[in-house]
Amino acid sequence: MQKNKTKPKVKAKPNANFLKKLFILVVVVFAISQIFVWAWPGVTYDDRLKWFRYTGFVTAIPLLWALLRPELNAAMKLVCPLVGVTLAGATWFSVVEEGYYGDASPMMGWRFDAQVNDLSSQPLATVSQKVQRTSDESSVADARWDYAGFLGTNRNATVTGLKLDTDWTTSAPKERWRVPVGPGWSSFAIAGNSAITQEQLGEDEAIVCRNIDTGSILWTALNKAARFTEVYGGDGPRATPTIYQDKVYALGAKGDLHCVELQTGSVVWKRNILADAGVANLEWGMAGSPLVFGELVVVAPGGKDHSVVAYDRNNGEPVWHAGSGRAAYASPALVEFGGVRQVVHLNGPGLEGYSAVDGRFLWSYEWIVNGGMMTSVSQPVVLNCDANSCDFFLSSGYGKGCIRLNVVAEEGKFEVKESWPLSRAMKSKFNTVVQLDGFAYGMDDKVLTCVDLTNGRRKWKNGRYGYGQLMLVDDVLLIQAESGGLALVQATPEKYRELGRVSPLSRKTWNPPALSGNRLLVRNDKEAVCLELELLNDDDGKNSPAMASQDLAEF
Repeated sequence: MQKNKTKPKVKAKPNANFLKKLFILVVVVFAISQIFVWAWPGVTYDDRLKWFRYTGFVTAIPLLWALLRPELNAAMKLVCPLVGVTLAGATWFSVVEEGYYGDASPMMGWRFDAQVNDLSSQPLATVSQKVQRTSDESSVADARWDYAGFLGTNRNATVTGLKLDTDWTTSAPKERWRVPVGPGWSSFAIAGNSAITQEQLGEDEAIVCRNIDTGSILWTALNKAARFTEVYGGDGPRATPTIYQDKVYALGAKGDLHCVELQTGSVVWKRNILADAGVANLEWGMAGSPLVFGELVVVAPGGKDHSVVAYDRNNGEPVWHAGSGRAAYASPALVEFGGVRQVVHLNGPGLEGYSAVDGRFLWSYEWIVNGGMMTSVSQPVVLNCDANSCDFFLSSGYGKGCIRLNVVAEEGKFEVKESWPLSRAMKSKFNTVVQLDGFAYGMDDKVLTCVDLTNGRRKWKNGRYGYGQLMLVDDVLLIQAESGGLALVQATPEKYRELGRVSPLSRKTWNPPALSGNRLLVRNDKEAVCLELELLNDDDGKNSPAMASQDLAEF
């Protein structure tokens, strides 16, 4: 009788078994690494993307380990490292560095992110279209709402007499509109219903006017082929336009100074302040916003006899130029004491004062930052001025610190005195500093800090907002964090107290906020948002004395 024969089991080939186990191992390792990257609490978005770049290398380790397995044939020993390199390369190159934060750490993003800043293909209202404004788009609406330039009409990031509802749990800011914008670190200048900023649109630089109620573009004035690009700070213009009467004055990153009509954006005149001064551009571009008063517009290109330059605001013709210090990144301001109206400017060598009438040099104080790298950025704070003297507060980063100066006029001469020795209590790298009741509030690098102006000592230091910006509204601080968040903090020397927080923007934000009545405009290099704030004023701030536009011609 013939016995039934059973077919022996066919053993899987060593290569096949190994590859199956290896595949499972790779999937498990990749899954665990992704869970770790994206689910671990308290990790920033940038750190998650950084870690994601390296998960491919982690995943590739088992594949490279396969080279040590003797059962693999030559073909498989070639396939495994190729797969490993592909995985590592795919994760590495899918994430890119999009720029840097204020502490020089890289800002990460997806290489094929749909949110690309090139808006050159999007429809824009242009000057040639002769935009017709409706009655509710008047550029000369209630002037008491104006925030007409960098840090406001008075260039101090301070609005008084406007009471905000600080209970953001029940009356949080409401988003009125959100629009994409081109790259740049310009803030908004506001007059009536016109909100004007600068953006990079493809290869062109642009002054863009929007309706503050809707975000719709009223006009754009293009500066063709004026793209400014720089790795650390990113692309686009840096300075904020200045609105003065019926004109807008804007300085581009490459030194192009434009005067355009407020109603239409039509160009009245144009100068390049760097060419006029015969000086090269700064590493991070021209960032000082134009100062306009009387019949002059003042800018600061730097260079021999051109620390500050005044042009006729009506036709762009040079009126005077003075000083020989190299430019920095702060904006000129206007004060009056000692019987002299003065342009005060913080440049590379330090703080300087010039006669606003003819540019005559009056006084200076040496303030060298970062070993003379011309990195003075934070705006000098004018504390108080009387008939014969004026106090200033300076603060700079890169380990410099802060100081209070008293400039005294005696018999036509000016003497600068230090009110107290250099303090390390506040080191504002490129943040706004404000003052209230004898105390300064600003960022000590990335942390909000309160400093006693009588002695330079720190009262408190708390709240990490990065290298963001802030403004003082009556007795509260509106803080635009570098991450894009917006916080409300009580301005008191007693202790740090955050009252509320929202997140209107995401990612890096260096642009100062701008406030017009109950409309707060915030933006970064990707988008702009209008927030409607709840006010405690019965008239919603429309009649607030703090919103009155100051005509610097009568300063």
